[in-house]
Amino acid sequence: MSSTWLDQFDLQASLDFCDLLGRRLARDRFPQLVDMSRRDRWQAISTGFEIAAAGEEALRTKFAEMQQVEGAPQDGPQKRFGILYGNLNRYHTGAAYHPFRSILRDHIIATWPIAAGVQVLGEVLPERRLHSVLTAARETGYSPERVRAILAAHGHVPEKCVGKINAWEVFPAGPAMDLLRRVGCGVTVKAVQKALNMTPSQISTLRMSGYLEPSVSGDGHRPLWDLAAAEAFLDKLLLGAVPVAANEPEWGEIGAVALRFRVPPGDIIRMRFEGRLPSIGTRQGIPGYRGIVVRSSEVAPNLVRAPAGHLNMEGFAKRIGLPRPQVRRLVMAGLTPSTILRNPASGAMQHYVSPQDLDAFHARFVTLLTLAEEMDLHWQKLSGPVRKSGLAKFLHEGRDFGQLYERKDVPTGWFQRVHP
Repeated sequence: MSSTWLDQFDLQASLDFCDLLGRRLARDRFPQLVDMSRRDRWQAISTGFEIAAAGEEALRTKFAEMQQVEGAPQDGPQKRFGILYGNLNRYHTGAAYHPFRSILRDHIIATWPIAAGVQVLGEVLPERRLHSVLTAARETGYSPERVRAILAAHGHVPEKCVGKINAWEVFPAGPAMDLLRRVGCGVTVKAVQKALNMTPSQISTLRMSGYLEPSVSGDGHRPLWDLAAAEAFLDKLLLGAVPVAANEPEWGEIGAVALRFRVPPGDIIRMRFEGRLPSIGTRQGIPGYRGIVVRSSEVAPNLVRAPAGHLNMEGFAKRIGLPRPQVRRLVMAGLTPSTILRNPASGAMQHYVSPQDLDAFHARFVTLLTLAEEMDLHWQKLSGPVRKSGLAKFLHEGRDFGQLYERKDVPTGWFQRVHP
């Protein structure tokens, strides 16, 4: 008689395992054991034996087929593997059955989004190893479609059009833990507007200066905000605020004062946070951001114009179309040249970008905005082609800087293919 993989195990345990596997595979025809004739029972055992005799890999392949073809993870292993799982879990728990229990258990743990604390064939999972899009959606409270778009944007799962169904699209839970935490705590921009009493344009304008950045953002999905962080921003801005009557003309709303002096509202907020704006007030009866007012007479002395032909960080960010925090990181890391000059108002030394520095940036890097300018296109028309091209964003120490790319990575002739 030829030997098989099963020969290394206890004979009775092997027979029982083949019996249970075969009966589970015959479940559609014979839901109950009493429905099976002796011949049917023998055929079921033979079916189980043919699969098991081929070895562990053949068993894992069959297990995957059983769970993928016949159901979804939310059914649970008991339902998907039926009598095979049930008997190995409740009755066949002795040492002779350990090899078979281990193979099924390892397969389930390696492929199933099992939650922490759940027992699988005698072993309690101390922490979640896998999530599916569906379990992640339930954990965060957002729809599977939205969660999938976020996960895909951050490289944890493929996009829906090329991946599996949400219930079976599994991914390692550990690397996605922080992202899912931020998604679970995240709120929509409308919630931020309501909590801080801001308009959409006010939030958009402050984001250009690096304030009220979303906690979760990326291509292909709407951003989410950390409401606690947004409220902390407002509390910090309101620290020491004094009540101001509606008819006091020397005070003005931040946006109105910024418009008068032709500076971003973020510049005025930065003055306050840096201690260069002595006073801040709140209009009586107007809560939140819309009620905040400043004195124009205190703002004016803080306005610093960059030296002729030089850009400050705000101007540089606008010129190349990147958020100010990413631009500042890029400059402070020395990844693009800058010129250090004394700020005439504060006396502090700070970074500016000279025309020569800007030329050096353009020689090494491109952004969506600068690419669009070179190709005489609107940047929005270029966003899709860049994303589909797979052009890799510039990374430094594992962090990206938004839609920033090294010029050398742009394939030769790509400009002509996109815009012949």
